[in-house]
Amino acid sequence: MNKRIIKKDIDHIVKEALQNFKLHYRQIKGKAGWHQYLGAEKIGTVATAQVLLAFKYFREDFNDKLKIIDSLLKSQIKSADNAKDGGWEYVTNFPGIASLEATCWALMALHEEYGDDPRVLSGLNWLQQNAIKGEADEGWGIVPGDISRVYATCLALKTLKMYGKVNTEAYERGLNWLIKAQNMDHGWGSTAGSPSSMVYTSRVIITLAANGHDIAALRSGVQWLRLRTQNLQLTKANIEQEYKEDIAFGARGLKFHHMPLQLVLTALILSGHTKSITVFDGINDLVTNNNHYYWWHPLFKDSKRKPLWAIFDTLVVCKALQENTYNWASIIMVQYQGKHLVLKEASKPFSWKRFKENFIYGKWGKIFIVICICMIISRAIDTFPKLGTATYSSLIIIPLLIELLGYYLTEIKKSRRRLDV
Repeated sequence: MNKRIIKKDIDHIVKEALQNFKLHYRQIKGKAGWHQYLGAEKIGTVATAQVLLAFKYFREDFNDKLKIIDSLLKSQIKSADNAKDGGWEYVTNFPGIASLEATCWALMALHEEYGDDPRVLSGLNWLQQNAIKGEADEGWGIVPGDISRVYATCLALKTLKMYGKVNTEAYERGLNWLIKAQNMDHGWGSTAGSPSSMVYTSRVIITLAANGHDIAALRSGVQWLRLRTQNLQLTKANIEQEYKEDIAFGARGLKFHHMPLQLVLTALILSGHTKSITVFDGINDLVTNNNHYYWWHPLFKDSKRKPLWAIFDTLVVCKALQENTYNWASIIMVQYQGKHLVLKEASKPFSWKRFKENFIYGKWGKIFIVICICMIISRAIDTFPKLGTATYSSLIIIPLLIELLGYYLTEIKKSRRRLDV
């Protein structure tokens, strides 16, 4: 079976998707940024933060970046109660209330250049203070006072890891809760005890893998996911019911819309399964099935709503692929051949330095020298037959053996020195 991912297709997706973000940039009532639906005349925290992160991931410049960051910082919630101070609101679902999702996305977007800003540190303090502290190890909820939820806890752990807070009580309690929330079948649901889903299992795998946790829970969760993603057709059938989720939240209900395929592909790549058939077919599916470089959510195909987060989740897949493929910048394609990955490199212009490294000093240079020596010896023996006798041969063989022995002893000493260091 021979499958391939063409590098230029992925690079083109990234370029056009980022351009799509730029085309839908808005300035409304003193605010600058984006809304979760492209073209909407609103500015949202999560959408703005995700676009800033996308620009950061792919080193893309944007003229109004400082204006957008200033707008994001000014939208931070301030209150008389310091315990509630520092978070960000989710404009659509929780206007005027600091929510975990909006706060985490804002903090991640601001980390690189504003990580030491007092306003950002205030938001980080809000995040740690609003970890749920029950009798058991707990995680985070959607807003303060909520129950622990898998997605909220994943976001919080990712944010704390970004800020170097992995040794804090909040991080350790949240991580322990997340591990204990794994179901008996080794998957995760939206909350502890809820049925396992590919969306939430993928979110946990992404979090644990990205945060560097190689633990039994991660490995068993990956196995659970792989059994349900053996090919693209099976994967799509299993995620069919996971594009929309209804969450009972107090006296109201919330609707969450997911992009499960993108989450699954990212989880497989980050957990070291890039050579999965599903990854190859799934990525090529994303390349083929896009509508002017945004991706339809199945429930929005008949409406004018174009979800920005569908673009962001697709870009995250591209980022995972680029960062987990050796020497991405120098290849033409990644091929899947008999359960192995083969990287086809782009042709390079002639370089005298590379010629010396590879041909003169490298393997081919050594082969060339050996052939030349053999031909010289053969010619010498033809000219002077006595050189072929044992007496004369020993004049070459004995010094050669001495040289090889000396080389061997020298390399052993070098190896020991490296180990001592």
